[in-house]
Amino acid sequence: VGLPGRVWKDGEPAWMEIADDPAYVGAARAAACGLRWAIAFPIRVADRVTGVMAFLSGAAHEPEPEFLRMMADIGQRVGMFRERKRGEEELVAHRNRLRALSTRLLQAREDEAKRIAHALHDEAAQLLVAVRLELDELARTLPGGDAARVARTRALLDQIEEQLRRLSHELRPMILDDLGLTPALRFLAEGVGRRSGLAVVVE
Repeated sequence: VGLPGRVWKDGEPAWMEIADDPAYVGAARAAACGLRWAIAFPIRVADRVTGVMAFLSGAAHEPEPEFLRMMADIGQRVGMFRERKRGEEELVAHRNRLRALSTRLLQAREDEAKRIAHALHDEAAQLLVAVRLELDELARTLPGGDAARVARTRALLDQIEEQLRRLSHELRPMILDDLGLTPALRFLAEGVGRRSGLAVVVE
């Protein structure tokens, strides 16, 4: 609309006497301030017009070629600055989206580890206890040799239960929910130390 619209459309600087355009927005206020002349320049990014700069002046004369070149250069620089700023804002937004996605993925993995750990600790352990009770009952009804075999099977079940308990604690130590991160890390370090014979210190 008006002078800025013409510059936006044509992509070239334009100027005019404000009094020559009755539809010029703010013409009455400009006249009251003694402003008679309007000039506008395109803001460019490469060959694309992305905005318009408009100036008012009290002097009524056509601009000098050097002034037009200077303002065209300023328009290019402003366009480059705006484009760089937009790119920076998009980059920040992209990083924020990636950070949020990473947080959700970590939370989902943590929730799944917690679910599996609880299943190992509660459900599988209960099944092993039930099997052990059945074996104890069976051992009381068998002769000595067969009872010894049942005892060996029971010992294997004890090892399985210990492995399940260890896996459950490594996936999601119950102490993590009860006491927090530092005690849980110390608990895991002690377990690794016992199995590996290494001295693991949590500071």
